Amino acid sequence: ISILVKNCVLCVQKSLPHDKKIIINCSQGLFFIETDRSVILMLINNILNNAVIHCVKNVHIDLQRKRNGITMSIEDDGPGIGIEERRDVLKPFIRTKNYKKINHKGFGLGLAIVKRIVDWQIGSMHIDKSPKYSGARVIIFLESGTK
Repeated sequence: ISILVKNCVLCVQKSLPHDKKIIINCSQGLFFIETDRSVILMLINNILNNAVIHCVKNVHIDLQRKRNGITMSIEDDGPGIGIEERRDVLKPFIRTKNYKKINHKGFGLGLAIVKRIVDWQIGSMHIDKSPKYSGARVIIFLESGTK
């Protein structure tokens, strides 16, 4: 999964404005889980693109190996996701109030897709405020022995 994350970041960085940056912390080396590669790519691309769309300048991805799986934390310095919106944005076609302030046309499917994949992988997903930046933080846990 660490190689997939790095490859997705490289692809996204090619189209980023020069003032935006993506930082990856993957200090523990390679991470492996049993899963469908295309599904994990869809998860990574959706969560990464969502962070890049909403960030002002910074997106930070942190991968950590846990005893029974992998935790991926994605943080940005955008407007964040309000407490009252965090459950609803995981539903299809729901966008945050801040979405209207950015110049992007989307359908509100990114986080809903990510949530479905995480559920299918028998994982967990949590949205809160980034302690590193002012924006959102999405924490995803995937078990190492999943599908």
